[in-house]
Amino acid sequence: MELDGQSVDICDLNTQKLLYNDNTFDLITFTEVIEHIENHRLTLSEISRVLKPGGYVILSTPNILNLKSRVRFLFCGFWNLFGPLKVGDRKIESTGGNINPIHYFYIVHSLMETGLKIVRDSYDKIQTSSMFWMILFIIPVKIHSYFHLRKEKIKWRTIDSWNEEFVRKSNSIIMLLSRTVTVTALKP
Repeated sequence: MELDGQSVDICDLNTQKLLYNDNTFDLITFTEVIEHIENHRLTLSEISRVLKPGGYVILSTPNILNLKSRVRFLFCGFWNLFGPLKVGDRKIESTGGNINPIHYFYIVHSLMETGLKIVRDSYDKIQTSSMFWMILFIIPVKIHSYFHLRKEKIKWRTIDSWNEEFVRKSNSIIMLLSRTVTVTALKP
Protein backbone atom coordinates (compact mmCIF):
# COMPACT_ATOMS: atom_id res chain seq x y z
CA MET A 1 0.00 0.00 0.00
CA GLU A 2 1.38 3.38 -0.93
CA LEU A 3 0.09 6.86 -0.19
CA ASP A 4 1.97 9.96 -1.34
CA GLY A 5 3.45 11.79 1.63
CA GLN A 6 2.15 9.24 4.11
CA SER A 7 4.13 6.41 5.63
CA VAL A 8 2.21 3.18 5.92
CA ASP A 9 3.35 0.45 8.29
CA ILE A 10 2.87 -3.06 6.98
CA CYS A 11 2.62 -6.05 9.28
CA ASP A 12 1.88 -9.69 8.46
CA LEU A 13 -0.67 -10.53 11.15
CA ASN A 14 -0.05 -14.24 10.62
CA THR A 15 3.64 -14.06 11.49
CA GLN A 16 4.38 -10.77 13.26
CA LYS A 17 3.34 -8.84 16.32
CA LEU A 18 1.98 -5.36 15.76
CA LEU A 19 4.79 -2.86 15.31
CA TYR A 20 3.57 -0.47 18.01
CA ASN A 21 4.22 0.11 21.70
CA ASP A 22 1.70 -0.82 24.37
CA ASN A 23 -1.17 1.64 24.89
CA THR A 24 -0.63 3.53 21.62
CA PHE A 25 -4.07 3.90 19.99
CA ASP A 26 -7.44 5.33 21.03
CA LEU A 27 -9.25 3.52 18.20
CA ILE A 28 -8.49 0.50 16.05
CA THR A 29 -10.76 -0.53 13.20
CA PHE A 30 -10.44 -4.13 12.12
CA THR A 31 -12.78 -4.24 9.15
CA GLU A 32 -13.22 -7.52 7.28
CA VAL A 33 -9.77 -8.79 8.35
CA ILE A 34 -10.29 -11.43 11.05
CA GLU A 35 -11.53 -14.00 8.54
CA HIS A 36 -8.24 -13.68 6.61
CA ILE A 37 -5.83 -14.45 9.45
CA GLU A 38 -4.70 -17.77 10.86
CA ASN A 39 -4.65 -17.04 14.59
CA HIS A 40 -7.34 -14.55 15.42
CA ARG A 41 -6.86 -14.86 19.19
CA LEU A 42 -3.20 -13.89 18.99
CA THR A 43 -4.04 -10.91 16.76
CA LEU A 44 -6.84 -9.75 19.07
CA SER A 45 -4.46 -10.01 22.00
CA GLU A 46 -2.04 -7.76 20.10
CA ILE A 47 -4.84 -5.30 19.38
CA SER A 48 -5.70 -5.21 23.08
CA ARG A 49 -2.04 -4.61 23.90
CA VAL A 50 -1.68 -1.56 21.64
CA LEU A 51 -5.02 -0.01 22.65
CA LYS A 52 -4.89 2.71 25.28
CA PRO A 53 -7.10 2.29 28.35
CA GLY A 54 -10.41 3.80 27.32
CA GLY A 55 -9.67 2.92 23.68
CA TYR A 56 -12.01 1.07 21.34
CA VAL A 57 -11.66 -1.64 18.74
CA ILE A 58 -14.35 -1.97 16.07
CA LEU A 59 -14.28 -5.32 14.30
CA SER A 60 -16.45 -6.59 11.45
CA THR A 61 -16.66 -9.90 9.62
CA PRO A 62 -19.07 -11.82 7.39
CA ASN A 63 -21.92 -13.18 9.50
CA ILE A 64 -21.76 -16.95 9.06
CA LEU A 65 -24.74 -17.33 11.42
CA ASN A 66 -27.28 -15.93 8.97
CA LEU A 67 -29.69 -18.49 7.62
CA LYS A 68 -28.36 -18.34 4.07
CA SER A 69 -24.92 -19.30 5.39
CA ARG A 70 -26.28 -21.98 7.74
CA VAL A 71 -28.28 -23.61 4.95
CA ARG A 72 -25.27 -23.50 2.62
CA PHE A 73 -23.19 -25.19 5.34
CA LEU A 74 -25.90 -27.83 5.85
CA PHE A 75 -26.08 -28.72 2.17
CA CYS A 76 -22.49 -28.35 0.98
CA GLY A 77 -20.31 -28.13 4.10
CA PHE A 78 -19.09 -24.57 3.51
CA TRP A 79 -20.26 -21.31 5.07
CA ASN A 80 -21.33 -18.47 2.78
CA LEU A 81 -18.21 -16.61 1.51
CA PHE A 82 -16.03 -19.49 2.78
CA GLY A 83 -15.71 -22.00 -0.03
CA PRO A 84 -13.08 -24.58 -0.83
CA LEU A 85 -9.56 -23.13 -0.77
CA LYS A 86 -6.85 -23.77 -3.32
CA VAL A 87 -3.58 -25.00 -1.87
CA GLY A 88 -0.73 -22.58 -2.43
CA ASP A 89 -2.82 -20.15 -4.49
CA ARG A 90 -4.89 -18.25 -1.95
CA LYS A 91 -5.86 -14.70 -2.83
CA ILE A 92 -5.69 -13.17 0.65
CA GLU A 93 -7.41 -9.98 -0.47
CA SER A 94 -10.53 -11.76 -1.81
CA THR A 95 -13.08 -14.21 -0.47
CA GLY A 96 -10.58 -16.84 -1.62
CA GLY A 97 -8.54 -15.63 1.33
CA ASN A 98 -11.35 -16.15 3.82
CA ILE A 99 -9.64 -18.92 5.77
CA ASN A 100 -11.14 -18.47 9.22
CA PRO A 101 -14.92 -18.67 9.44
CA ILE A 102 -15.52 -17.31 12.91
CA HIS A 103 -18.91 -16.45 14.22
CA TYR A 104 -20.14 -13.79 16.57
CA PHE A 105 -19.89 -15.73 19.83
CA TYR A 106 -16.25 -16.71 19.32
CA ILE A 107 -15.29 -13.16 18.36
CA VAL A 108 -16.91 -11.84 21.53
CA HIS A 109 -15.30 -14.58 23.61
CA SER A 110 -11.87 -13.86 22.13
CA LEU A 111 -12.18 -10.12 22.78
CA MET A 112 -13.29 -10.71 26.38
CA GLU A 113 -10.44 -13.17 26.94
CA THR A 114 -7.99 -10.35 26.11
CA GLY A 115 -9.57 -8.18 28.81
CA LEU A 116 -11.75 -6.05 26.55
CA LYS A 117 -15.36 -5.21 27.38
CA ILE A 118 -18.04 -5.64 24.71
CA VAL A 119 -20.00 -2.42 24.41
CA ARG A 120 -21.98 -2.89 21.22
CA ASP A 121 -22.78 -5.18 18.36
CA SER A 122 -24.42 -4.09 15.16
CA TYR A 123 -25.42 -5.56 11.85
CA ASP A 124 -25.59 -4.33 8.30
CA LYS A 125 -28.42 -4.83 5.86
CA ILE A 126 -30.85 -7.72 6.04
CA GLN A 127 -30.19 -10.39 3.43
CA THR A 128 -33.38 -10.85 1.48
CA SER A 129 -32.13 -14.32 0.49
CA SER A 130 -32.29 -15.28 4.18
CA MET A 131 -35.97 -14.30 4.46
CA PHE A 132 -37.12 -17.44 2.63
CA TRP A 133 -35.14 -19.63 5.00
CA MET A 134 -36.45 -17.63 7.96
CA ILE A 135 -40.03 -18.51 7.04
CA LEU A 136 -39.12 -22.19 6.81
CA PHE A 137 -36.86 -22.50 9.83
CA ILE A 138 -37.67 -19.89 12.46
CA ILE A 139 -39.95 -22.12 14.53
CA PRO A 140 -37.62 -25.17 14.52
CA VAL A 141 -34.59 -22.93 15.22
CA LYS A 142 -36.31 -21.26 18.19
CA ILE A 143 -37.57 -24.55 19.65
CA HIS A 144 -34.27 -26.36 19.26
CA SER A 145 -32.36 -23.31 20.52
CA TYR A 146 -34.51 -23.19 23.67
CA PHE A 147 -33.90 -26.85 24.54
CA HIS A 148 -30.22 -26.74 23.62
CA LEU A 149 -29.67 -23.60 25.71
CA ARG A 150 -31.39 -25.28 28.64
CA LYS A 151 -29.20 -28.38 28.30
CA GLU A 152 -26.04 -26.26 28.04
CA LYS A 153 -27.00 -24.40 31.24
CA ILE A 154 -28.22 -27.32 33.35
CA LYS A 155 -26.38 -30.43 32.15
CA TRP A 156 -23.07 -29.16 30.74
CA ARG A 157 -22.92 -25.85 32.65
CA THR A 158 -21.23 -24.06 29.75
CA ILE A 159 -23.54 -21.05 29.91
CA ASP A 160 -23.24 -18.60 32.76
CA SER A 161 -24.03 -14.97 33.49
CA TRP A 162 -21.14 -13.57 31.42
CA ASN A 163 -21.81 -15.49 28.20
CA GLU A 164 -25.57 -16.14 28.15
CA GLU A 165 -26.38 -12.84 26.44
CA PHE A 166 -23.96 -13.62 23.61
CA VAL A 167 -25.11 -17.23 23.24
CA ARG A 168 -28.72 -16.01 22.92
CA LYS A 169 -27.75 -13.44 20.30
CA SER A 170 -26.33 -16.23 18.12
CA ASN A 171 -29.91 -17.21 17.23
CA SER A 172 -31.54 -13.77 17.34
CA ILE A 173 -33.64 -12.63 14.39
CA ILE A 174 -31.10 -9.98 13.38
CA MET A 175 -28.27 -12.54 13.49
CA LEU A 176 -30.28 -14.95 11.36
CA LEU A 177 -30.87 -12.30 8.71
CA SER A 178 -27.88 -9.93 8.57
CA ARG A 179 -24.93 -10.13 6.18
CA THR A 180 -22.17 -8.66 8.37
CA VAL A 181 -21.67 -8.47 12.13
CA THR A 182 -19.72 -5.67 13.80
CA VAL A 183 -18.52 -5.78 17.40
CA THR A 184 -17.23 -2.80 19.36
CA ALA A 185 -15.11 -3.41 22.46
CA LEU A 186 -13.55 -1.09 25.04
CA LYS A 187 -10.26 -1.50 26.86
CA PRO A 188 -11.09 -0.61 30.50
